[in-house]
Amino acid sequence: MAKAKQTLKPIAASSAPLLPLPPEEISFRRYVDDTWKGILKNWRRGWASDNDLSTLDDTIEFTRNEIFVKKVVDPRPFDWERDWLVAHNIHLANLDLVRNHKQHLDDLKKLWGEWTERSYKHIGELSLEALRSMVLIDGAAIIASLAVLSGQISSPWHAAVLVAKLTVFTSVVSLLMMGAGHSLITLKVGDLVGRIRGVLVGNTKHNKLYAVPRYLSRYLDPYGRIANLLIYGSISVFGISAFISAIILMVSEGPSVLPH
Repeated sequence: MAKAKQTLKPIAASSAPLLPLPPEEISFRRYVDDTWKGILKNWRRGWASDNDLSTLDDTIEFTRNEIFVKKVVDPRPFDWERDWLVAHNIHLANLDLVRNHKQHLDDLKKLWGEWTERSYKHIGELSLEALRSMVLIDGAAIIASLAVLSGQISSPWHAAVLVAKLTVFTSVVSLLMMGAGHSLITLKVGDLVGRIRGVLVGNTKHNKLYAVPRYLSRYLDPYGRIANLLIYGSISVFGISAFISAIILMVSEGPSVLPH
């Protein structure tokens, strides 16, 4: 028994051809994109455009209802549904951008706020303690040297007189260097802390917030290097003076050989 031949017929396409997106000048995605550019521009300047964002949300929801629910669309042959979907994706992407950057900016403001508090307090305490220690050490050395130079000791050792003169000079230089170094860094940090706090107040412009590290590198680092040179140099001056004084006393003839 012969089988009946079966012929396959091509299946006709059931969907209509894909319509193009509307041109930029009449598209909804262009409107959403331009609105977001204005919102982001103000946001980067530190101004929150909450009203514009709320209006944009309402417009997107109204347009969605018109296109997908009421089916009220422009009669021109363009894919208005896909145009709305693209616009909605642009809106969501920018919302994510703002949320993520807002957290980052809040963390930056908190970081620099804590830095200003910590730096000002730390520099003040450090300067006070360092100056107090150096005044005690250098002051004791100066007083002991003046006792030799003022004649309070009868027939002083010649090497002791030389060491006393050297100690008085280097101790005074050391104190001046220490005081100048701490005064320089304290005044400069105080000035910069005030400026940075001014930047952090209110709606902070993003470019100013991101520029804080460059600002510190430009205006604080050079003064910090000079201050450190003076501070550690003062310690080196005192240490070298003590070393030279010890050598002078070691190689000089002792008081036992002085004439009576």
